[in-house]
Amino acid sequence: MISEIRLQNYKSFIDQKLEIAPLTILTGLNGSGKSSVIKAVKIIKESYLQGFTAGDFDKTYNIRALKSKLTKDDSFSVSMLIDGIPYRREVTRISESGWNSSVDVIKNPKRIDTAFIHYLSADRYGPKNTLPRGNIDMLDFVGDFGEYAISYLEKNQYYTVPEKLRLNTDSENLQDVVNDWLNVITPGTKVEYSFNPTTQEYSITYSGITPVETGFGLSAALPVLLSLLCFKAGAILLIENPEVHLHPAAQSQFGKLLAQSASLGNQIIVETHSDHIIDGIRIAVLEHKIACTDVKIHFLRRDDFEKPTEVISPILDENGKLSEWPDGFFDQALKDKAVLTRYNNG
Repeated sequence: MISEIRLQNYKSFIDQKLEIAPLTILTGLNGSGKSSVIKAVKIIKESYLQGFTAGDFDKTYNIRALKSKLTKDDSFSVSMLIDGIPYRREVTRISESGWNSSVDVIKNPKRIDTAFIHYLSADRYGPKNTLPRGNIDMLDFVGDFGEYAISYLEKNQYYTVPEKLRLNTDSENLQDVVNDWLNVITPGTKVEYSFNPTTQEYSITYSGITPVETGFGLSAALPVLLSLLCFKAGAILLIENPEVHLHPAAQSQFGKLLAQSASLGNQIIVETHSDHIIDGIRIAVLEHKIACTDVKIHFLRRDDFEKPTEVISPILDENGKLSEWPDGFFDQALKDKAVLTRYNNG
């Protein structure tokens, strides 16, 4: 489990440490550095992959874009503590002509089990009537963009979902529990699929209606649900914007699900713009579905692109109350209501 991330001369960070809990929320305005934190975890994972060379790193990332433009230093590094062991990628002597890259060499390091670090992009597949099958025997996640969601569902359809994550006592296996959760988004929904061996693709419907006719919500939510409901204890999930295309009530329920999944041994790092997601997590704390000490909320703020990101980390207590509300921290609804009240009382 990750306990700390440190970013030095990286993107909008000069030297920043972030404490990471079983459930960590990254929030804040656009361009404040949330995605950069997620990317740092991906950099560490890929740096320690067997066979992932400095050349591969160069092809995968724009090195000069990763180095902070707020410093004249010609280097940057990202590092993490995983189960108490430090892992670090450093890039030095960055110039127009080249750069040097190194990964910290640790005596007898406990290697990162990369099969347990998974990333789900905000740019996941939208409504598609077919999805690829891939190598289902080797499949251990829904894919970075949710492209293997149906393959993952088929492979694990009889997986017994932990009781804490179920909505109905009559549902136990993954297929049924997923359908229960999809009903939170659109009542009466049931995901159905069939495999075409010729095209190696699945055809998908939601209660007989094709995805392109149902809108974006169900397709965007399905890989998130599968990631949270079907997992191995010790997995590290990086999820961007789980709330995409969901109505407020569903967002709140997904916040609770994030909390409950993290309480069972998943470590989840979430980037979100949704106050409903955070409120769902706060309610889960209030209802003792996750300990308040197992949740960290980091509000990232950058008021000027010529200045580094500032991180504000409110404390969440056992009643779901935050120690502070930074300006811009999901207070827009209150501000708008105040304007409407003044106008209507005019």
